[in-house]
Amino acid sequence: VQTSDFEGDSLSYLYELMAESTDKKAGGDFESKGSSLAFRTLENSSKGIKIKAPSRSGAYRFYIYISDGNNNVATGIQALFTNSIGYNNTAIGRAALYNNTSNSNTATGFYALFENDGGFSNTATGAGAMNKNTSGYDNVGVGQNALYADVGGICNVAVGFTAMENGSAGTQKVAVGYQELMGVAGFGCGNGNVAVGTNSMKGNTTG
Repeated sequence: VQTSDFEGDSLSYLYELMAESTDKKAGGDFESKGSSLAFRTLENSSKGIKIKAPSRSGAYRFYIYISDGNNNVATGIQALFTNSIGYNNTAIGRAALYNNTSNSNTATGFYALFENDGGFSNTATGAGAMNKNTSGYDNVGVGQNALYADVGGICNVAVGFTAMENGSAGTQKVAVGYQELMGVAGFGCGNGNVAVGTNSMKGNTTG
């Protein structure tokens, strides 16, 4: 395994050997992990690590955990791709938190929080959730394209498919349901509003 850190931070390594799980499920259902197994390291150098296989036969998985000490986690192609100084971030999904340079964000989903630059303490779950956010903070977007175009919003909560999708700014809004407070492209969707139910306040821009 070849690893490097763009900022030159020192890296630490943790190795784990596990038996293949026998709890097989289908369709993405949860599977319990296999048991951890003791192993003997024969060689551990810049060339790699070599271990002695367990005496019992069977399938195994060997995990390598690498940390730069900044507590960031990225899983998926180009997740946290340009992160240089941010810490305590979690990005799961293709290009999640792609442009991130800030702290304490969680993005789960295809292109979630993609453009986030200075925004912090945001949670985006769903494909495209909070995609355009750059400086907003303390927001929660759950659902496909929830808070999609919100650039600098603060303390907003959007739950549902395209909830607050087009609102570009605003504070302390709550939208729960299909296309809640969806707004109009290029405009905000007001401040301090609460919308619950399908299409509630869908076209609101300033109130």
